[in-house]
Amino acid sequence: MLKTNVETKVLEKDRTVSMRALLIRLLLRWKSIILIGIIFGLCFGGKSYLTQKSQLATSNSASEESFDNDYETYYEDQQDQLIKALNNRYKYLKNSVKTNLDPYSTSAASVTLYINSSSNTQNTDSAAAAVENESDSSSSSDETSESNNLEVVSSDSNVNTLLTTLSNFTKYGLDWDSVKNKYDINKDEYLNELVVTQASGNTFTVTVFFKSEKSANYVLDDIQSQVEDKFNSTVEKMGVSGYSLVTLDRSSTKVVDSDNFTWLNSRITEINNYVTLLENNGTYSDQANAVTASSKITSISKKKVLKQFILGGLAGVLIAVILIGFYLLLAGKVLSAKELTDFYEIPSLAVLEKKYRGKSLKGLNKKIMRLNAEDRTNLSIEDRLDLCIDTVTRITDAKKIALVGDTKASKIIDLSEKIQSRTKDIEIVALPNVNDSVLERKNLDEVDAVILVAECEVSKYSELNEFFDIAANYRKEIIGAITC
Repeated sequence: MLKTNVETKVLEKDRTVSMRALLIRLLLRWKSIILIGIIFGLCFGGKSYLTQKSQLATSNSASEESFDNDYETYYEDQQDQLIKALNNRYKYLKNSVKTNLDPYSTSAASVTLYINSSSNTQNTDSAAAAVENESDSSSSSDETSESNNLEVVSSDSNVNTLLTTLSNFTKYGLDWDSVKNKYDINKDEYLNELVVTQASGNTFTVTVFFKSEKSANYVLDDIQSQVEDKFNSTVEKMGVSGYSLVTLDRSSTKVVDSDNFTWLNSRITEINNYVTLLENNGTYSDQANAVTASSKITSISKKKVLKQFILGGLAGVLIAVILIGFYLLLAGKVLSAKELTDFYEIPSLAVLEKKYRGKSLKGLNKKIMRLNAEDRTNLSIEDRLDLCIDTVTRITDAKKIALVGDTKASKIIDLSEKIQSRTKDIEIVALPNVNDSVLERKNLDEVDAVILVAECEVSKYSELNEFFDIAANYRKEIIGAITC
């Protein structure tokens, strides 16, 4: 432990930096930190402005060449996409069985299935009558809808599940191998278009379109068999009993209403439109112009400049805080009275810090200094010196005391004169050069005690340690510290 006894020289020990004192010293430099932030912000913002200006000049000088290249690239891309689209539609027209059917010579075979259960209150005959009434009131256009409609209105949740399963199976899960083999169809990717389903109540209707009534009925037989097998397997998986699939109605007819095939006309119209677009080269000139213009820089973005200014300002503030913080930590200087007295384990006699870097503490700096634990800004210098004298008289009987310290000689002399003017019981002597002058050191023989004077951010601990060594050599006790 560090001792201040006259018989012991100052021992080395680690310095504990007060984070509070460090923070206060950083805050007192707020003007410098903000200035550095502004400089960095201007650099970042200026760079962004000059970069955009350079890009704008380059863009304007090469505008014609850029437009031609962009137009050509855009047109080629669009032409490739149109060719692909045409190929896809040609493939559909060539391979779709339904598309190649004669709208005026096409047959439809339909079967209505009824899901019977032990909880049903109506019998199969009444259900058949209901189906017949519904078929009389429905139009043929609904039967040939391109999408499979499922309208579940049954109060039995199991029936609803079975209807949904059958509809999805008919739409996505049918096995078309037998149809392909019989009618020499190479691909089955469009065969699902031949089937339209409709569910209502407990009934499930499947309609198949094909070239003739015979072939339509053949395909329907195969589909009905697959649907019945799917129904039985689903009932078994559900673990329910009392449900069966009953055929209510089976019919076939030749379709001669061309309105049922409006979908074919719409597809042909769409293909014709694509052909027209492909042949009309001028169609894409406006779009190409828009693409080319959007890739150019037409003006300097103020938002980008402002964003870079803010980012640069924040970076400057951060860098300034880090550099100043490291400087304060590595400089080895006194940061506060409390840090000084805690390090040397001596009492604080007075805190006279009324200025910062030669200027009086005013405004924000004064408020920042009040964060200090040892702040006495509410007291005048005279009151603080009176407290210092009272403290000295209580802790020592010394009649002659020397002021030494690592600060300006004029400040130590001025301080000694002020203290002397406020007391007649104690003689105060200023020895500002005791570190360097042998003659002043000899004057230590004439004093009874020593007071250490330190100035925040000026006095170095390495220099103050020498005062303790000198005081120990002359067997003089350092009774306290005055911080200014």
